[in-house]
Amino acid sequence: MKTANYFRQSVWLLVVVVIFSFSVQGQDEEDDDLISPVRPTISESATIQKKGVLQLEYGGDFDFDTPDFRNQQSAPLGIYFAVNKRLRLDFELETIMSQENRMRMRETGIGDVRLGFKAIARDKPKEQLAVAFSYSVKLPAASEEKELGTGKVDHNLRLIFNRTFGKNDFVFNASYLNVGREGEDKRDSGAQAVFTIERELPKKFGIIGEVFGNTVDEEQPRGLYVLGALTYKVNKRLQFDVGARPGFGRDAPRIGIFFGLSVGVADLSEK
Repeated sequence: MKTANYFRQSVWLLVVVVIFSFSVQGQDEEDDDLISPVRPTISESATIQKKGVLQLEYGGDFDFDTPDFRNQQSAPLGIYFAVNKRLRLDFELETIMSQENRMRMRETGIGDVRLGFKAIARDKPKEQLAVAFSYSVKLPAASEEKELGTGKVDHNLRLIFNRTFGKNDFVFNASYLNVGREGEDKRDSGAQAVFTIERELPKKFGIIGEVFGNTVDEEQPRGLYVLGALTYKVNKRLQFDVGARPGFGRDAPRIGIFFGLSVGVADLSEK
């Protein structure tokens, strides 16, 4: 019952955000860079949304068949603010974490919090190789007792390369990961590499293909993953996404599916 209530609240929040975004869809139509979606990919592009725009992202993620769990669900919320055209501040929270173990016992609660930023060193990927870097720290808010989190602080330092040719956007990320071991005082260092291709399709649709792997557990357990997604840009302010993310490796979920949206909820820049 508690799990159903959590997800019901998530659906209502999603509905409220969508209604709000449609109510303001006529504004800022001339700004092609009003938003710069972070989801649904693991990678980061070397772009940020328009200066002063508060961008919100919300969705659902569902993973199935891991060594320890039959299924896991989460509802990630991201809030991103562009301080200027080269700096973005990030806040991310797993508003709901729910998982069922092999004994069919389920635990539900909030997930971890992430704080971070992205800085653009060289922009304009349509004209040159764009370069950026980002940093995020995971703060343990999820219950370690319920096995919803490790209870450890994790760090992700990322180097970002981005180049656009016509309707095709190519992104490569390389990350240094430093994570705490679950149930121990020791820490592990590892790496993550991500390669993403995004292509614009007719009628405001887009398609994304991504391959990524990490050598230690981070947002996803260590392993190799392939992500495919379809996006639909309603207007300059709102974009939906849906897709799948198969995993390969001993610890990786065999299949993951996701859906969500990115919306520019406010433009705080001076007119």
